[in-house]
Amino acid sequence: VVPQNPGEGKPSVPDNFVKVEFAAGENGTLTGTTTYWVNPNANKTLSNVTKPSVTAKEGYKFIGWDKKDTEAIGAGGLTVTAKYKKKVLTSDPSDTDYVKVEFSAGKHGTIANGTTKTYWVLKNEEVTLAAPSVTPNTGWAQKTGAEAWDKQLTGSYTTDTTITAQYQYNGTDVVPQNPGEGKPSVPDNFVLVEFKPGTNGTIAGTETTKYWVNPTKEVTLTAPSVTAADGYKHTGWDKPLTGTFANATDITAKYKAKVVTSDPSDTDYVKVEFSAG
Repeated sequence: VVPQNPGEGKPSVPDNFVKVEFAAGENGTLTGTTTYWVNPNANKTLSNVTKPSVTAKEGYKFIGWDKKDTEAIGAGGLTVTAKYKKKVLTSDPSDTDYVKVEFSAGKHGTIANGTTKTYWVLKNEEVTLAAPSVTPNTGWAQKTGAEAWDKQLTGSYTTDTTITAQYQYNGTDVVPQNPGEGKPSVPDNFVLVEFKPGTNGTIAGTETTKYWVNPTKEVTLTAPSVTAADGYKHTGWDKPLTGTFANATDITAKYKAKVVTSDPSDTDYVKVEFSAG
């Protein structure tokens, strides 16, 4: 085994000696001796040759050579090429050396369709991932800097991982739940305050009857319109509309019958009496 020193020509070897050459491939560079001349009849293998050092280019990892150390060096010589794996991919490589890292918008925002939010990352390799843009829901803002996501964007991974956007609430203390829609995007501690029609009236389905309320703040709620049943008058609600609602609360409409036949002991009524004259 005779090395050909870097920058020099072929050394003086017998004519039947064959070339063993190491190639960097597309994703790295080699340092050291890359060419050897070997006696093909000496039963040599690649294990008898000192391999050059490999420096992978940015974003790649050197993982070995395309021929094994047990490869025999025969009359044809050998070209041995460095192999690499990309550290971050955007499509599934079906390779157990990779784990999936996925960005999630979480509960209070969205990530646009077509945005890259899933990566496959080479295990135990430090990488920096590009996070997708998040559109926060009304009343929310994504946190900034190192707090924008629940995990750092630079790091290494050994298992499938989800990175979730983090938010801070900047909305109002009272958030209506629009008729026919689900619960709005509010902090987890907000409580439901719901207006109920009671037994002697109705509330139209187009009226807002549900509000999600900050339990630590004094708020004033807007009551829905009530249609009293025939013979009744809507007179108000069983709880004040201004206050601090520490727990989920129902506020029910109150009514008075327009005509009663026994004394209600209520100054809102007057007595009307028929006399035979």
